[in-house]
Amino acid sequence: MVPDSAALVRVRHLEQRVLAGSGRQIRELRVFQHEKGLILRGQVSTYYLKQLAQHVAMESSGLQILYNQIDVTGQERGLEAQPAS
Repeated sequence: MVPDSAALVRVRHLEQRVLAGSGRQIRELRVFQHEKGLILRGQVSTYYLKQLAQHVAMESSGLQILYNQIDVTGQERGLEAQPAS
């Protein structure tokens, strides 16, 4: 089933709300809407940010989260490990 353009606009708007609600600390965020709820994907540095993204998505959409596939990497944006010199 191909989502209609209005559904895509709603999902993109929801992605922007989740990003804003997390202080833009989610990398590669994608939200997928299915008949029964949402699937979240992306990367964050802490488990707290993963939970925050889920909370904002649920509150903003009124839908349940089917899967929160946001990975906790333990690395903050721009502070990835550098090779030792």
